[in-house]
Amino acid sequence: MLDRADESNRVIPYAIRNELRFYDRTLLSELGGTGAASGGSSESADVPLARVAERREDLEDRYVEGRRDHNHSIPLHFLSLVDALADEAERAAATGDDARAAGLCAAADETLDHVTQLYERNEYSVMLRRLRG
Repeated sequence: MLDRADESNRVIPYAIRNELRFYDRTLLSELGGTGAASGGSSESADVPLARVAERREDLEDRYVEGRRDHNHSIPLHFLSLVDALADEAERAAATGDDARAAGLCAAADETLDHVTQLYERNEYSVMLRRLRG
């Protein structure tokens, strides 16, 4: 699936990697296999990563896809920051640096809060109207 994933949507490969990590860390250890979970690595960073990915996808579906009459370049710029933070958090979690991964997830989550507020407060729409004249 990862090889066939559309490169324009970075959420799908991210979700695939998270599911594989779940199988490796959680399911294999429960079945008595030798996954990463037996190496002492905590999966605590995976929960925030999954939450960030879910929130990011929901925000894009609800606002970007739902409001086609807007130019979304500014929010998309910040959503790309969320993607970069999530990717870095994933790398940190893979190397066992759970504290750094959790911090990166918190930063991504807070960025999502700000983008959501931009849309919910209607400030983005007002700004676009002012820019149009």
